[in-house]
Amino acid sequence: MRRRADAPAAVTPAARPAAWQPWLAALLGALCFINSVGNDLTYDDVPIVADNQAIRSITDWRSIWLSDWWRPHMEAETQRLDLRRDRLYRPLTLLTFAVQYAIHGVNPAAFHAINVALHALCSALVWLLARRLLRDPVAPLVAALLFAVHPVHAEAVANVVGRAEVLTALWLLLGLLVLTAGPASPLRTCAAGLLFLGALFAKETAVCYLPVALLAMHATPSAAPPHRRAWATHALLLLAPLLVYLPLRFVALEYNLIRDAAPADVFNPVVAAEGLSRVLMPLVVLGHYARLMLYPVHLSADYGLRILDPHAFDPLSLLGAAALAGLALCLFGYRRPAGAWRDAAVAAAIFLASYALISNTVLLIGVSLAERLFYWPSVPLCLLLAAVLCAAWRSACRPGGPAARVAVPAAVGGVLVLAALGVRSALRSADWRANAVLFQEDAFTWPRSAVINRFYAGELLRLAGRVAEPQRSAMLRQALRAAGRAIELAPRDADSLLILANIHAALGDAQSATHYAESVLTLAPGDPHARRLTARLLRPDGAAELARLEARVAESPEDAAARVALGRLLVDLARPRDALPHAERAAALAPDDADALRLLAELCAVSNRREEAERLFARITKLDPADWRAHANLTTLLGHDRPAEALRHAEAAHRIAPGEYATNVNLAEALEVNGRITEALERYRLIERGLQADDARLAQVRERIAELRRKAP
Repeated sequence: MRRRADAPAAVTPAARPAAWQPWLAALLGALCFINSVGNDLTYDDVPIVADNQAIRSITDWRSIWLSDWWRPHMEAETQRLDLRRDRLYRPLTLLTFAVQYAIHGVNPAAFHAINVALHALCSALVWLLARRLLRDPVAPLVAALLFAVHPVHAEAVANVVGRAEVLTALWLLLGLLVLTAGPASPLRTCAAGLLFLGALFAKETAVCYLPVALLAMHATPSAAPPHRRAWATHALLLLAPLLVYLPLRFVALEYNLIRDAAPADVFNPVVAAEGLSRVLMPLVVLGHYARLMLYPVHLSADYGLRILDPHAFDPLSLLGAAALAGLALCLFGYRRPAGAWRDAAVAAAIFLASYALISNTVLLIGVSLAERLFYWPSVPLCLLLAAVLCAAWRSACRPGGPAARVAVPAAVGGVLVLAALGVRSALRSADWRANAVLFQEDAFTWPRSAVINRFYAGELLRLAGRVAEPQRSAMLRQALRAAGRAIELAPRDADSLLILANIHAALGDAQSATHYAESVLTLAPGDPHARRLTARLLRPDGAAELARLEARVAESPEDAAARVALGRLLVDLARPRDALPHAERAAALAPDDADALRLLAELCAVSNRREEAERLFARITKLDPADWRAHANLTTLLGHDRPAEALRHAEAAHRIAPGEYATNVNLAEALEVNGRITEALERYRLIERGLQADDARLAQVRERIAELRRKAP
């Protein structure tokens, strides 16, 4: 076997690690998170595992292999898909859930136990990878133990859907171990490619595998191809998994590869950052990840709006800049032929390749940052820390070294740090035992998180429906406070407003509940939950009216007015799919009836049939020139695609109904899209002056005023 001149010397028998080391890492990894086996299904576990019909049958391959992560849940829950949802494709993870469901049903303990076992296995594999990439004989144990016990992994392990992260890391580790097991060969590379394909099917973040694999081969002299042409051959072979993965992903995601709309700023505030803030926000994100690795005390299930504020300076950007500078410094180790600095350079390069996709630098993902996303990137980071720590130890604490006298206390201190990290992991795993515990703990830790306060309010509302008075009223009042904080932090968050509406409804305040539900429909006109609530509040006899209209349509199927009335009621009852056939039939029966066309146009708009909706609304404006709603809907539909035309319709709607809130907001938004920021700002100021102090929309308007002020010249 050939060797390079810069290859490390073989490990001597005295330095060869004991076989128990990977087993120790696996054992500690399991012990730190074993208490999660007693947890319930929490957070995203509920829609993806507990309520997901796609995993109810292993034989239903289409629901698993040709559908995105969220689709089955969204269709069952809302009867329509959220176009701003993450386009996620994780069939292998879903398959593992389906296999488990076929064996034991919805048994939380079994799902959690598999996660813990997979994490233990990953901890052992980290030791094996470190043995390949690091030259210090002690560094692999340090890296594996640090990975095994670190609290940043609690979300990935204690939350069942975090299995996507763990499986991705497992397949990537196996692929790298196969790739670096011996001399480079096409067969070995193809075998590693199959494992990388498994990682891609577990989660899309595994797309980093190509640069990671090439860096690992380069760092392992015995596995590196001998010349440039051989490198190109192996790179092409490593690209082969994409030939399978990308077409399947494209079909499963309805002929998309990535999301087709910007993520919501409440989950990813980087979306709202502009100018210098847009440059600094990725440093803030990196700063949070550095904090989580070095001081994992304050943890959270969400790092969305107000934890990250796109319009305020965050000192963590300085920590992010320092972390970036440290990584850059490590990369200079590539100039060294061997040694700890060279090992640090390899680990830093693999980390940067792994971290790029989740960094929110070029591509904006669904969240700003998340602890679960750091599961695989933490592997090279643990290797980096181990290489640096072991090098520092050998330099300072060796016999005769400057810190030789404190070598034993330093070693004891290191063990205590690992123990503290393990205890923190166990405590954090306990937080995940139930949604109420998780959200309460996170709301206390991060009181300025809009999303966590919303989740906490929603969970309290759900639990209040299961208890009797006076506990029920106390829970509802607590939920009211949490929802109020959420709306204060994110005034235009329709989901928080909807929870607030439902809380008021549960407290018997129908007037406030209706007000907030209508505010939701202002922000999200097609929201089925808000429509269902308003129908229940404003039309308590909806079931009887529905039966009457259905009987009327059955008696006179050619009565267009009856079908319009039935369709409108079904829309109010949040049943748009049932309403659509009646709307289509009514429009066919009465092609010049504005009411029939209006109903069909609205349903086309919420069904993403945009071109048909535009055509129908345009026709309505000709049939009924005084219909301001048709112009307002056209303003929304045309939006950014045809801003000048959108502004023309916004001005027409405002001329017809100058006192309507919707026409004024539409006009302001259309002015902004057309670059007339000062006029848009003045329009919003007029809207602000016309609202009452207790109007829920006032906070939304003031937030838009603040945003426009930042944009104003």
